[in-house]
Amino acid sequence: MPCNSEYMEPTYKEIVSKSVCKKIVSLFEKIGKVIPKDIKKASEDYYGNSLLIERAEELLYNTIQNLDKDSLNKYIYNGRDKDSRDLANWYEEKCNNLHQMELAESNKKEVEDILSKLRLEEIELIKNYYKRA
Repeated sequence: MPCNSEYMEPTYKEIVSKSVCKKIVSLFEKIGKVIPKDIKKASEDYYGNSLLIERAEELLYNTIQNLDKDSLNKYIYNGRDKDSRDLANWYEEKCNNLHQMELAESNKKEVEDILSKLRLEEIELIKNYYKRA
């Protein structure tokens, strides 16, 4: 009977952590920054390190944010380099996600502000309307 080893495959978080860490290693090597040991290890490990995801994403995002225009064009928006294209795609997706989160937070504050101005009877009417819908 064949062995089912799916449980040994990396999880989604492990795959993401390895991918982000590889991007950090690639970028840091290009810009001459010292690569943190745990990031380097996770980039080489089959399972990455899911505990590093948030820190690694923040490190990569902030590093790209702090690049000057020439460095951005050379290391991030260089269409001839696959690593650069991957970094650009990751960065733009991250910026888009952050923008969506900011919009959601802004909308939430607007709704809270509007609701705080309503009387209890008006709130009950709104609740009843949505219960029927």
